[in-house]
Amino acid sequence: MEDLFSLLAQGGEQRVVELLAADPTLAWSVAPAGQPLVLAAAQQRCFQVLAALQRCQFDLDALLPNGLTPLQQAARQGDRPAAQALITAGASLDLFSAMALGAEEHVQTHTAANRLTLEERDGQGATLLHWAVEANRVELAQALLQRGAAIDAVDAVDEVPLRRLLRWDSASRCGEMAELLVAHGATVDAVLAAALGLNEPLTAALDAEPARLRLVEHGRTLLHWAVEADSVACVQLLLDRGAALEARSAAGETPLLTAALRRCQRVWPLLRERGADLGKCLPDGREARALARQAGLPV
Repeated sequence: MEDLFSLLAQGGEQRVVELLAADPTLAWSVAPAGQPLVLAAAQQRCFQVLAALQRCQFDLDALLPNGLTPLQQAARQGDRPAAQALITAGASLDLFSAMALGAEEHVQTHTAANRLTLEERDGQGATLLHWAVEANRVELAQALLQRGAAIDAVDAVDEVPLRRLLRWDSASRCGEMAELLVAHGATVDAVLAAALGLNEPLTAALDAEPARLRLVEHGRTLLHWAVEADSVACVQLLLDRGAALEARSAAGETPLLTAALRRCQRVWPLLRERGADLGKCLPDGREARALARQAGLPV
């Protein structure tokens, strides 16, 4: 059997159409990496293939195995050309995709006209507020909250909107979106407190349950999260409470290595003062000392 995905990548759109006509079950093909054929066709802007998929009774608005529609998946990945190709081919612009794509007027109009949309869920149990946070749509998130969106609604994996910030890089995590959600009363647990550099909530969480000091989430300890936030107060608190100074993250980083990689100028002196080892290396052999010099940090 010819590889449909290789054919698309090599410009063999017509051949893919022929194969789909001969065997409509191929419409549900998935690449070894997990990409469905519909998304591959959309990314290549192969409109003949998208039309052929629909002739095979493939619904462009149906949920993929991950619980999202093809359009939602493309929008979440920030792939605007693929998203536009799907819309052109007939996919419906749902509110979740509109949120991710920044179609502000579309979202504002529909949420203002029907309050029930605030409670709408995608196939993964996420609300519009989850999507607004993940896409960093601060104004839309604020509008949703003003209209009564649930600040701590949980999705299918018990993740509240604020936790979507953990998917961001550390430089973006502690910005307007975090301030907005916290100001509206979002629950801040120990991991979020460390990741956002919020000393008071972190202190309260550790006072209530000291064992939280050993929490690991997304392969990082609380100390790793606090270092990424470049929060001196949180790092000092965690070290004073006994956090492991040389603990390794899932990526093989000690907190000092994390600080060097992310140029954390504020917490670097504190980690060194507490005895963090400059001789520790990443799995690829790069040493903290060398990384620090490259980052312009004192050694």
